Amino acid sequence: MPCPSLWPRSRASVSSPEDHLPLPPSFDCFVPCKIVPCRVRKRPPLPSSYPLSSLEGLDPAAAAALRKAGVRTTARLLDAAKRPKDRKALAEKTGIDEKQILAWANMADRMRVPGLGPEYALLLRAAGVDTVKELKYRNPENLVRAMADQNRKRKLVRILPSEKAVGRWIEHARKLPLKISY
Repeated sequence: MPCPSLWPRSRASVSSPEDHLPLPPSFDCFVPCKIVPCRVRKRPPLPSSYPLSSLEGLDPAAAAALRKAGVRTTARLLDAAKRPKDRKALAEKTGIDEKQILAWANMADRMRVPGLGPEYALLLRAAGVDTVKELKYRNPENLVRAMADQNRKRKLVRILPSEKAVGRWIEHARKLPLKISY
């Protein structure tokens, strides 16, 4: 393939400084280029969002009422139920009890913790951790023990999280901004 007229350089006409890439012998032409370091910015992780069907105790009628109010995901539920007055307005709009909305919002809030899905959020609730704020102050060893006791009684999950995983949840919970006010 001939070289484009915009790059009329041949292998013989280009010296090979350190910042140029070596040219394989099969190339007809050579365009000098520099290797430029690229900076990759780390973005903060996006908050986890699950469908409303992943919330424990959400019956089809309540799910339909929430969808009618514009709430289709756990992230949207958190936004719609973050303050007491928001929960009251959502309860009036949907006909669902405020306490039930708060319970679902707390579960959705726990599910924001990376690595903590619906099943483990339910297990944490059974072990006495209602909110992300409470999770921040827990001891991993004691929490693992409480979770194991509750799982023995209720059979909520097939595999219990390790103490190391629970420790990571606690660390992530400490870094998460609070979403729900009481």
